[in-house]
Amino acid sequence: MRRRLFHPFWVDLPGLLLLGALAVKLYTVLPLPSRLPVHFDFAGRPNRWGMPVEAVLAVFLPLLMTFFGHLLLNEIWAREERTKHFNWFTLILPPFLGFFTALSWGLLDYWAAGATGRFAIPWVLAAVLGAGTTAVAVLLELVRPFLPKPGPSLVPPEEHRGWEVADLARIMKSGNFVYWESQDPAWLKYLIVFTAIALAVGGAVLYGVSRAAGVLYWGLALLLFLLYGGLRITLDREGLRVRLGVVGLPLYRLRWAEIVSAEVVEFSPLRDFGGWGIRLNAEGTWGFFYRGNKGVLIRRSNGRKVLLGSDDPARLLAVILAGRGQ
Repeated sequence: MRRRLFHPFWVDLPGLLLLGALAVKLYTVLPLPSRLPVHFDFAGRPNRWGMPVEAVLAVFLPLLMTFFGHLLLNEIWAREERTKHFNWFTLILPPFLGFFTALSWGLLDYWAAGATGRFAIPWVLAAVLGAGTTAVAVLLELVRPFLPKPGPSLVPPEEHRGWEVADLARIMKSGNFVYWESQDPAWLKYLIVFTAIALAVGGAVLYGVSRAAGVLYWGLALLLFLLYGGLRITLDREGLRVRLGVVGLPLYRLRWAEIVSAEVVEFSPLRDFGGWGIRLNAEGTWGFFYRGNKGVLIRRSNGRKVLLGSDDPARLLAVILAGRGQ
């Protein structure tokens, strides 16, 4: 039977306990008035009122998003581990869990007291919950067991499923040759489209109030549409290029003479680069990948390295070796 989770569920208990405590707190202050202040200015004065449903969403939504984001990152981190490494997200997200819990707790007390006067963020409670949640999360991470996983099942460099290096080199020398591949995950497409539409609609709404704000929102929407299309790696007789989006914005260029070596590697996007996308890690290695944990690591003549994520790294390596051997 395939294992559903690679990280033990109990490392998420701090966030789950905070959610449970907040749910109990909400129950004690019910029923809520028909209209409640749900937005405040920087001085804590209410400047917008809403229905109880909106108020409850304002209380729980930030905490829920942070909790499930932490749960997802914990799972991704555990899935990528080949040896036990400390999950640094236990130092980043738990303080936000504590802060949002304290903020929501203060709002519930404010509403229960009649929602009069200014609202003050309970900073002392936020500091206590943030520090306590982080300390517990770190302790649980330290005792978290490591689950062994099978090693990488990559195709050896000498077996390229018909992509023979010598044949590819001859094709490159004989005439025009272009090879390309891309990484364009569906979730990124939807995120770009929906966010761009939201910005465009927001710009239309704001234009009547502030033309500058409306134009800014439209400009951001246009920029997002330019990023639509993912990362594209192109190889031809001249060398290697990495481009972004439907218009092919140039990101990285490498001539064949600059390549000293190339090899297929398995890496951890979170641990080695801190995430996905266009990355530069502490070692000065550029990374270009939107999904997966396999790619081709290239060493340049100047000593620098670049990592190209690929859905078929063995095939990409074959083309790179052919181009380098021209």
